[in-house]
Amino acid sequence: MVRLLATNISRERTGWHGKVGVALDDWPIEIDYINLERATARNDLARHAHAKLVARMTAEGDNITPTEWSREMISEHLLQFSYWIVNNYEKTQNKITKDDMLPVSGIEWLINPYLMVEGATTMFAPPKSGKSTIAMAMAISLTTGSNKLWEVEKRIPVLWVNLERPDNSVKLRARQLAYSLGVEGDYGLEFLHRRGHVLSVVGGSIERWVNENPDGFVFLDSISRAGMGKLVDDVTANAFTDTMHRHAPRGWCGIGHTSKLNHNEMYGNTMFQAGADIEIRLRSQVKKSELGVKMEIATSNHTTKNTSMTLAFEYVGDELVDARRADE
Repeated sequence: MVRLLATNISRERTGWHGKVGVALDDWPIEIDYINLERATARNDLARHAHAKLVARMTAEGDNITPTEWSREMISEHLLQFSYWIVNNYEKTQNKITKDDMLPVSGIEWLINPYLMVEGATTMFAPPKSGKSTIAMAMAISLTTGSNKLWEVEKRIPVLWVNLERPDNSVKLRARQLAYSLGVEGDYGLEFLHRRGHVLSVVGGSIERWVNENPDGFVFLDSISRAGMGKLVDDVTANAFTDTMHRHAPRGWCGIGHTSKLNHNEMYGNTMFQAGADIEIRLRSQVKKSELGVKMEIATSNHTTKNTSMTLAFEYVGDELVDARRADE
């Protein structure tokens, strides 16, 4: 059976666009990102797909006649497919409703008041201040239910998207943190290691993982490696937030940085702050063999509490051996 599929559908300045594919059963024949309202784009896709379809069927010894799946037939089906998308897709996505007045559960916290279900959290601090350590400790706490540092409300699957560090250094940090949290053996965290790549490259993999783990939460290290554009631009900030909401609808945490001149705010456009439900600011201090990290709620749409807490991480040489709650 020949099938037509469309993803990444969006309305742009020149019309409706989408990534359209032609497949024979589960075997992809041709795919292209096209303007759905342009006949030349649809016809080009049909022509390439037909040539590959004939080659495929011929190689397998099947007979295909021009009247069954000719180029014109594929083009006609693409026209009907595109016409449906242009006229109906937006209606299926943007439904206007009234409040049904049924009971709602309200905020569902994962780690109160830092991480919430369906929430967006950003965490920022200067370089080498413990951002990745804190975020990964949260991630492992969620996957294992460890309450050593925070009160974890529920255990959930977690994906750690690493765009910044070497694979082995991330694994080593995670194993040491798991040990420090009293976790032995498998600590449950799943990784997507793509150092040197950008969010648009890994987005599909994040979405597939979320589909397989409907309650899954995603950590991104880091926002500055997302490759969306200049962090000081409105368009970049809004595009990043919208993209993460689509990729990780059950909740995500992005690690950000500060500028050299101002350590009180995350570097970038103010729309990063507007798009986040919760912003966590970190301050750190090294004392002998320990790294102290103070977590502060910089902004939050869901609590008025001026919450802060301090954690301590103990090292022997470069090895993390313990983590605990600490006095400021």
